Amino acid sequence: MPGTLTPEFEEFRTLVLDAANEDQLLQYLREYTTPGSYSGSHFHELTYAVPSHPDRFDIADVTAPSLLSVTIHRTAAQTLLKDRDFRSDLEAYLAREPDRDLG
Repeated sequence: MPGTLTPEFEEFRTLVLDAANEDQLLQYLREYTTPGSYSGSHFHELTYAVPSHPDRFDIADVTAPSLLSVTIHRTAAQTLLKDRDFRSDLEAYLAREPDRDLG
Protein backbone atom coordinates (compact mmCIF):
# COMPACT_ATOMS: atom_id res chain seq x y z
CA MET A 1 0.00 0.00 0.00
CA PRO A 2 1.58 3.31 -1.02
CA GLY A 3 2.18 5.82 1.72
CA THR A 4 1.39 9.51 1.72
CA LEU A 5 4.22 11.97 1.30
CA THR A 6 4.48 14.77 3.82
CA PRO A 7 4.12 18.36 2.60
CA GLU A 8 7.80 18.92 3.50
CA PHE A 9 8.90 16.06 1.26
CA GLU A 10 6.65 17.26 -1.56
CA GLU A 11 8.25 20.72 -1.24
CA PHE A 12 11.73 19.18 -1.31
CA ARG A 13 10.82 17.03 -4.31
CA THR A 14 9.57 20.09 -6.21
CA LEU A 15 12.80 21.94 -5.39
CA VAL A 16 14.98 19.06 -6.59
CA LEU A 17 13.05 18.51 -9.81
CA ASP A 18 13.13 22.18 -10.80
CA ALA A 19 16.00 22.65 -13.28
CA ALA A 20 16.40 26.28 -12.15
CA ASN A 21 17.85 24.96 -8.87
CA GLU A 22 20.49 22.73 -10.45
CA ASP A 23 23.54 24.91 -9.63
CA GLN A 24 22.52 25.30 -5.99
CA LEU A 25 21.81 21.59 -5.61
CA LEU A 26 25.17 20.69 -7.16
CA GLN A 27 26.88 23.01 -4.67
CA TYR A 28 25.06 21.28 -1.79
CA LEU A 29 26.13 17.90 -3.16
CA ARG A 30 29.78 19.01 -3.47
CA GLU A 31 29.74 20.28 0.12
CA TYR A 32 28.03 17.14 1.41
CA THR A 33 30.50 14.78 -0.27
CA THR A 34 33.64 16.68 0.70
CA PRO A 35 35.80 14.28 2.74
CA GLY A 36 35.34 14.86 6.45
CA SER A 37 32.16 16.89 6.07
CA TYR A 38 29.18 14.61 6.80
CA SER A 39 29.10 10.97 7.85
CA GLY A 40 26.04 10.39 5.66
CA SER A 41 28.17 10.96 2.59
CA HIS A 42 29.67 7.51 3.25
CA PHE A 43 26.30 5.71 3.31
CA HIS A 44 26.63 4.37 -0.24
CA GLU A 45 30.22 3.30 0.34
CA LEU A 46 29.10 1.03 3.16
CA THR A 47 26.04 -0.31 1.40
CA TYR A 48 27.92 -0.97 -1.84
CA ALA A 49 31.22 -2.17 -0.34
CA VAL A 50 30.01 -5.75 -0.35
CA PRO A 51 27.13 -6.03 -2.80
CA SER A 52 24.20 -8.00 -1.49
CA HIS A 53 20.83 -9.03 -2.82
CA PRO A 54 18.37 -6.09 -2.60
CA ASP A 55 15.74 -8.23 -0.87
CA ARG A 56 18.03 -9.62 1.85
CA PHE A 57 19.18 -8.10 5.12
CA ASP A 58 22.80 -8.18 6.25
CA ILE A 59 25.04 -6.30 8.66
CA ALA A 60 25.48 -3.36 6.25
CA ASP A 61 21.70 -2.86 6.18
CA VAL A 62 21.67 -2.63 9.96
CA THR A 63 24.71 -0.37 10.37
CA ALA A 64 24.41 1.94 7.32
CA PRO A 65 21.44 3.95 8.69
CA SER A 66 23.63 5.12 11.60
CA LEU A 67 25.61 7.17 9.06
CA LEU A 68 22.38 9.07 8.42
CA SER A 69 21.76 9.61 12.16
CA VAL A 70 19.10 6.90 12.21
CA THR A 71 19.20 4.58 15.20
CA ILE A 72 18.16 0.98 14.80
CA HIS A 73 17.23 -0.36 18.22
CA ARG A 74 19.40 -3.27 19.29
CA THR A 75 16.42 -5.61 19.56
CA ALA A 76 15.38 -4.82 15.98
CA ALA A 77 18.95 -5.30 14.76
CA GLN A 78 19.24 -8.63 16.57
CA THR A 79 15.91 -9.77 15.15
CA LEU A 80 16.92 -8.84 11.59
CA LEU A 81 20.27 -10.56 11.89
CA LYS A 82 19.49 -13.62 14.02
CA ASP A 83 15.81 -14.55 13.68
CA ARG A 84 15.89 -16.56 10.46
CA ASP A 85 12.13 -17.08 10.28
CA PHE A 86 11.37 -13.37 10.73
CA ARG A 87 14.07 -12.36 8.24
CA SER A 88 12.87 -14.96 5.74
CA ASP A 89 9.27 -13.70 5.98
CA LEU A 90 10.38 -10.09 5.60
CA GLU A 91 12.64 -10.92 2.64
CA ALA A 92 9.80 -12.82 0.95
CA TYR A 93 7.59 -9.74 1.37
CA LEU A 94 10.28 -7.48 -0.11
CA ALA A 95 10.75 -9.83 -3.05
CA ARG A 96 7.04 -9.48 -3.91
CA GLU A 97 7.21 -5.68 -4.01
CA PRO A 98 8.45 -4.02 -7.22
CA ASP A 99 11.67 -2.03 -6.99
CA ARG A 100 11.05 1.71 -7.03
CA ASP A 101 13.16 4.77 -7.49
CA LEU A 102 13.11 6.66 -4.18
CA GLY A 103 12.92 9.96 -6.07
